[in-house]
Amino acid sequence: MTNPPSRAYRITSSAPAAIAVLMVEGPEAWGWLQLHWRPNLGSVEKMPAMNRIRYGSLSPQLDTAAGESIVLCRTGDERFELHCHGGPSASNAILESLSRHGFEIAPPDDTFRFFEPDAFSVDATRSLLQAKSLAVTRILIDQARGALAREIQTIRQSIHQNRDPDAMSRLQNLLHWEPLGLRLVEPWQVVLAGPPNAGKSSLLNKLLGYDRTIVHASAGTTRDLIPEATSLGGWPVVLTDSVGVRETDDVIEQQGVASSLEAVARADAILLLVPRDTGWSDDHERILARTSGKRLLVVHTKCDLANQDVSPPPDSVPCVHVSIHDPSSMNRLMSRIEDLLVPKIPPKGTPIPFLPNHFDRLRNCLQMLQSGLRAEALRSLDASRVRRM
Repeated sequence: MTNPPSRAYRITSSAPAAIAVLMVEGPEAWGWLQLHWRPNLGSVEKMPAMNRIRYGSLSPQLDTAAGESIVLCRTGDERFELHCHGGPSASNAILESLSRHGFEIAPPDDTFRFFEPDAFSVDATRSLLQAKSLAVTRILIDQARGALAREIQTIRQSIHQNRDPDAMSRLQNLLHWEPLGLRLVEPWQVVLAGPPNAGKSSLLNKLLGYDRTIVHASAGTTRDLIPEATSLGGWPVVLTDSVGVRETDDVIEQQGVASSLEAVARADAILLLVPRDTGWSDDHERILARTSGKRLLVVHTKCDLANQDVSPPPDSVPCVHVSIHDPSSMNRLMSRIEDLLVPKIPPKGTPIPFLPNHFDRLRNCLQMLQSGLRAEALRSLDASRVRRM
């Protein structure tokens, strides 16, 4: 019986970071480390204790005096984690040395197949490398630990046991999380819309905490869409300052207005700004016509100005009053935006799909069950399995 191959792979993102983590495993792993690694204390002849960290230096090139500072942890009988500097040169040099010694080096897309049992956990672990906020990280960690995979297995068992109503109920519960799930990997797209001089650029700068866009009293200062990534309440968001919507003979501004209306139609949520000094207008109605089915919040701006008798928005539209000079009103606005995007925060451990193909499979499974096609429904779920290598 032949020994399994010795292999190595990076388990953190290849993007530059403070720390990179490599996994080295197989029958040749300790031999390679004895050749290249020297502990700061103790002897290299003694195998490190399980799950205990050791600090030392590693020289991928035997003829190199200077070594890379390494934190070593033995996590299995023949498996070791190497924590090194996060720049690509350090981890690449180590992987190249391992390759020269006959180790199989897993490409980035195949890394997680070595230690995850199912496609959903693999997807979650990969997505964690790109997580942009703490709230997203917490949910993806639950999925990486098997929350979604266990729920899929329960659905599979219900179908096998002819308990279709239970399976369909569970599928519908998973699909209920689609608006949130799809925004765990890609950020929410929120557009600030309104007529010229509604305060869009000023509000964007205040939400970001720095001056990103030019603010001027002249109408039409913003001539193009200006997106900027940030985080609100722990959720990743791209806020986009748009061109003021109005009737104009300026050809360039007309193109900007058209781009603004298209951005509104594509957005996940719209902040429709109504300045206190001018009120609701035909331009707002024009924007409102593009918001059907969208999350919408009317933001009354410039509320530090004297109250004037202006036209209000429709009663059915939720509103909030703000002044960029009043921190408490800005805090209220940010809370309303968070509630608009995530009206219900899932409890810890909740199974949540988070990629488009997850929801496609689940919808297909539900449709097959509703049509009485149990075998086809199972195949929709089985398509998500990953075999261990």
